[in-house]
Amino acid sequence: MDRDAVLHEAADEGVRRRAAADELMLEALAAGSAYENAASAAGVSARTVRRRMTDPLFAAELARRRAVRVSDLTGQMMNLGARAVSVLGEALDAEAVGDRLRAANLILTSLRRYRADGDLELRLTALEEGTGSYAAAGAEGEM
Repeated sequence: MDRDAVLHEAADEGVRRRAAADELMLEALAAGSAYENAASAAGVSARTVRRRMTDPLFAAELARRRAVRVSDLTGQMMNLGARAVSVLGEALDAEAVGDRLRAANLILTSLRRYRADGDLELRLTALEEGTGSYAAAGAEGEM
């Protein structure tokens, strides 16, 4: 093997090792690991993780992976939501008045918060769409 081929092969190996380390760092960081733990998982230093985080492509990929994880967890929470609402409904029929009052208070407090969150989401959507019109986003103006 000539000198150029050896250098080329060494460069390819370096690229493969970096890609593998990046993948391990990304997985660990997306799962919520600290830089030190991500570095340990990837077999690199925490300084390397900090340096990689300054790379816009690396940081964007991490943000994308985190968004996927959040979306997955949100979906799982939504699936559990119906069961949670059923439990609250059952608590409204509890024998103890205090339990019924706590359930009612939790339901009403949650309803008000979710309603406000929905209202804010509609307003934000209107702003993002450039309309600036709350009504254009489909709000009915009730609360």
